[in-house]
Amino acid sequence: MNKFQLDKTCGACPEQYDVYLDGVEVGYMRLRHGFFTVECQGEEVYSASPNGDGEFEDDEREHYLNEGCKAIRHHLLAKGKAKPKEGELIFEFGTPSGSEPSED
Repeated sequence: MNKFQLDKTCGACPEQYDVYLDGVEVGYMRLRHGFFTVECQGEEVYSASPNGDGEFEDDEREHYLNEGCKAIRHHLLAKGKAKPKEGELIFEFGTPSGSEPSED
């Protein structure tokens, strides 16, 4: 499975991302009021309570986005039949068209 592409649609309050795989939107991630949720195909597949409130703290963003992508991957692959290697980043920032995201 290819890496997920995260399109940051809002930088803070809430920090949120549309999640794409091979150009198709497959999920949504949002951190609002200290609660991070990940949805895939209309279902919540992951939630956590990071230290950040309306946006992640710098030292936690990568961890929680990767965990959210793992949860989406597991949901798409029938509840975890194929798991990524420990520590493997399974996302990259970008837009579904392949262009680089704008710096807000």
